[in-house]
Amino acid sequence: MYNIKEAASRSGVSVPTLRAWERRYGVVTPARTPSGYRLYDDQAIERLRRMRKLLSAGWRPREAAGEVLRDRRTGAASEASVDAGVSAPDTRNGMVDRLVASAVDFDSAQVSAVLDEAFARASFEIAMEEVVFPALREVGRRWEQGTLSVAAEHAVSNGIQRRLAVLYEAARRPGERPQVIIGLPPDARHDLGALAFAVALRRVGLDTLYLGSDVPIESWVRSLRQTGARLAVIGAVTGADVDAARATVGAISEQLPQVVCFLGGDGAAELADAGRVLSGVLAEDARLVRSLAID
Repeated sequence: MYNIKEAASRSGVSVPTLRAWERRYGVVTPARTPSGYRLYDDQAIERLRRMRKLLSAGWRPREAAGEVLRDRRTGAASEASVDAGVSAPDTRNGMVDRLVASAVDFDSAQVSAVLDEAFARASFEIAMEEVVFPALREVGRRWEQGTLSVAAEHAVSNGIQRRLAVLYEAARRPGERPQVIIGLPPDARHDLGALAFAVALRRVGLDTLYLGSDVPIESWVRSLRQTGARLAVIGAVTGADVDAARATVGAISEQLPQVVCFLGGDGAAELADAGRVLSGVLAEDARLVRSLAID
């Protein structure tokens, strides 16, 4: 059995998303400890993974939840839900392991090879969620444990960032002013998730201005004012980013009240009172932002 944080990590969704799917659609029904804490079993993890895959494949949330619940009642996954993933679990896990190993070995060629394979097997969004993000979480975990050096973590992260930058430029719509500005607040550094979301937004037809990490609040306001963009996506990757993200949203709301602010990342769960918190599912979140951008 797993607590909610571990269940979210194992299923590849954020804690706010897990809670939303539980509350709105009943995709999982956790057990409770005597003190009231949620506990999730392996079957619940699998249902959460299937829900995420269906959303990434283009299903509407309520329809995806209905499919997952039908699978739960029959005890078998439908062809649609099985086919929504990037690959069979052993192949997927093998790519994750190889990407982690490339960090250990400082093997940039291996980073490129794994990314080539992942993006060839599935959409950008699914490849990121099933291969790249899990590998980065494992690299981060090993760094925290002291079994992987900072240099190794930087090497693989920079290799992935270079590939995302190429994909971001390839999806550019020439001549259009940005509809969405995306980046991190002051002193926030881990921007791969924000860059991946910028790519996903361009893939659904939105032009974005990507500001990157550690963006001063006055620069957020100035860029929104000068471009006329009506939407801002602000990353709060860790708990340490929460206060800066809240201050950034506050300044934008005060000076540019017409701008709609979205918040993404694990730290965004604490910011529901400040702006619209994204679910953490790339394809679903990109469609949500697009729906507001074209209103």
